[in-house]
This record gives sequence, structure tokens and C-alpha cells, in this order.
Amino acid sequence: MTEPLADSDHPIDPPVDPADASIFGPRRVTQAMVILTAVVSCLIFNAVAKAMHVPSEPKFRGVLLQPPGPQAGALVVGLSLLVACTGLGTLVLRRRWFLAGLMTAVAGLANWSVRGGPAEYVFFRADTFGQGKWVFIQMLGELTILFAVIGGLWNWLWARQQHLLLAMPEEKEKGTERGSVLTAILAQAAIMAVLLLLLSATSQKKQVLTSVFIAGLVATAIAESWFADVRAARWYWAAPLVVGVLGYAAGYFMPAGIEFGSVDPERNIFAPLTRVLPLDYASLGCAGVLLGYWAASPEPEDEGRSAE
Repeated sequence: MTEPLADSDHPIDPPVDPADASIFGPRRVTQAMVILTAVVSCLIFNAVAKAMHVPSEPKFRGVLLQPPGPQAGALVVGLSLLVACTGLGTLVLRRRWFLAGLMTAVAGLANWSVRGGPAEYVFFRADTFGQGKWVFIQMLGELTILFAVIGGLWNWLWARQQHLLLAMPEEKEKGTERGSVLTAILAQAAIMAVLLLLLSATSQKKQVLTSVFIAGLVATAIAESWFADVRAARWYWAAPLVVGVLGYAAGYFMPAGIEFGSVDPERNIFAPLTRVLPLDYASLGCAGVLLGYWAASPEPEDEGRSAE
């Protein structure tokens, strides 16, 4: 009986059992690194907040620019930390995912959001000091400043990576079939607003932060999956800003109930949007948007492809 020939120089490898494959693949490693870097950002924000006494009344001052005694300096420091933590996260994670640094930074900013407390005390403070509906202008100003920096960072990171994203073969094939930038952003903002109207039933901080995170995540994932081409992702940061502007504008024109700590939902259908403070939208709202984009994008990890 003839023996089967075998090449001793090139032995045949046995088949690999999928059950023996390591769970620590590139995606798992990236997730772990993002979580660890986000924890570091939270510790940095927390340490600075304690050192600078931000906010001046912990749990009772969720809007830094609200008079009397607005903490404009603290807001500047917070924005500086946001930029610094984005740079740190990008340095560590740039080969994993190009927006990971920004995600870890806004996660760190959530520490200040929690320390500031819920919206009801913002409204009580406005009523006590005779600000009335002008509190929504103060909230709108803080929201705009926060997102001016977040949008700038997002676009800076995008600009460093766009030549790779626009060259993706999947996007070249699907670009004409999927949708447009404007359609995606409008869909994202509309879905996020609807979800917040449903989820943000009270001003309790845990519920508000959970609601804005889930709303940002789901809205962005749907927009990216069904309505967008690759260029839309450059503007996903704008959806929390648009929803916040809508809520605060509605609160300004229909402020009934703020003397009791909440806009009356029977008189203002957008009352749930006013329970989300600027720091909430900028922190876990943006974190949810980033995670939704990461989960739905064709290539969420750009290992070895990120811009140096």
C-alpha cells in the first residue's frame, strides 16, 4: 500500500477550532483601551473640579454660566481639559479609531455634569434670583460654547482622516445609493429629539444622562446605517446641539412651571428637552453619538490606517 506523500519541509497545519480562538481580538482590545482611557479622563476632570471647587455648589449648580457669580473661568478650564484629554486619548488610541480620543474626553466631561446636579435646581435658582425665562438664554450660551469646541475638535480629527474614509471601497460603491449628509443629520436630530421626549420623564440626573446617551447612540446608529454617506459623519456632533437649541428655545417662549423646578409638559411639549443641561448634551450626549457612529460605521477600527 502506497503511503501518502508528505512534504517534511512544509508540514500541513491542523485546522483551527473556532472555540480555541482568543476573545482578545483587535476590536476587544480597542474597547478595553477606550474604557481605560475614559477612566483616566474622568479622574483628571474630577481632580481638577475638586481643586478648583467646580461647581461652586456641588449638586446644585448644573449651569456654570448661570448668575449670580457665573463661573466663566471654570468653563474655560473645562474646555481646556476637553482639548487636552482629546489630545491624550488620540495619542494613545489613534491607531485604533480616529475619534476615540474625543470619545474618552467627553466621557471625562460627564464627571462635571454629575457634579453639577439636575435641572430642577437650575430652575429654582433662576426663580430665586429673578431670572425667569432668561435662564434658557444662559443655557443656550453655555451649550453653544461647549459645542463650538467639540465641533472644532471633531472636524480637526476628521480632516486628518478623511482621505482614508473617502477612499474606502465600500463607500465608493454605496455612496450613490444610501443618502445625503443633510438627510442623515436631520434624521439623526429628529430621532434623538423623539427619544429624549420619551425617555427624559424626570429631571433625575441618572435618568437624564442615561436618556441622552441612549438617544444619541440609537439616533446616530440609525442615521449612519440608513441615511448617510461617509461625509455625514463629519457633522454628527451637531445633533445634540440642534436638539438642545430646540428645547431651550421652546423653554424660553413657554417657561410655565420653572418656579416649581420643571417646565410644565402640558403647556410645552418639548419640556423633556429642557431637563437635559448643556453639560449633559456635551458629555454623555456626544459619547452616545460617537458610540453609535462607531457601532454602525463600515470600518469602526482603523488600525494601522490612521493618520500619523
